[in-house]
Amino acid sequence: VNICVQHPGETTGSTFEDPSSHWPDGGDSLPRPSVVTIWQQGKSAANQRGPKAPAGPRGQRIPDPKA
Repeated sequence: VNICVQHPGETTGSTFEDPSSHWPDGGDSLPRPSVVTIWQQGKSAANQRGPKAPAGPRGQRIPDPKA
C-alpha cells in the first residue's frame, strides 16, 4: 500500500512561517510531500525480486525489528 501525503500541515490558520505540522522530519523542518509504503511482513514491497525493505528517509534501509 502506498500513501501519498501531498499537503502535510495544510490546515486552517497555518502559515508558511507557522506550519501546523513538521511531517515527515519533525523538529523545526518544513512539512513536505512524501510517499509512505506499507507492506506485509516477509513480503517484498514491490515484487518477489525486489528488496526486502524499501529505502527509508534519505535512502537509509528500514531495519527489520525481528532481526
